[in-house]
Formats: sequence, C-alpha cells, structure tokens
Amino acid sequence: MPNALLSLAAAALVMAMPAAAGAPSTSGRVTARVPHSDLDLASAAGQAALDRRLSVAAASLCGAANPIDPAGNARRRDCMAAARASAQPAVAAAVRARVERQEMALRR
Repeated sequence: MPNALLSLAAAALVMAMPAAAGAPSTSGRVTARVPHSDLDLASAAGQAALDRRLSVAAASLCGAANPIDPAGNARRRDCMAAARASAQPAVAAAVRARVERQEMALRR
C-alpha cells in the first residue's frame, strides 16, 4: 500500500486516500486505522467483520452520501472504492499471516 504507514504489530490496517477528509499523513494522504487483532482472520466470520470495519472506515474518509448531489455521490463511490482497494494488500497480508500462524500451530 503506497504512502501509507502499515502497522500490523499495532494490530491495525491502514487505508490511504488522497487528502480530502480524515487525518492527513505526511504523504498528503488521509488514513484510517482499522483494528483487527480481536478478529480471527482465518475464519469467514472474522473476514466478514473486517470487511464491515473497512466499509465504515471508508465511509468516514469519503463522507456521507447526499441524495441531492449525484456528482458528489459519484465521487464518494469512487473514493470508497479507492479506499477499499488501498487496503486490499494489507488485508490479504493479514489474512495470509493469520492462516499461516494457525497452520503452524496445528503442525506442532
């Protein structure tokens, strides 16, 4: 995830978006930390819970929908899609790490 601080040790995923809302980072992008240490990312339920958290974080970065502003709503949809896409590499890495830890534990 370019230009975003990723701290899985701090048990958080980071979404990064061009500066428009949220907390600006030094790269000129806004970020949202999405905690996941309490989730079992090796399970479908844990991954679904993380997906819901990512949706909430993306919405907080991209702002609320406005029924009388179609152009603004299109920008919000684009923003949310970009936020989710920016988190995908970190999500995949976190899930992979959790599955690998679980597999190692089962081999012992």
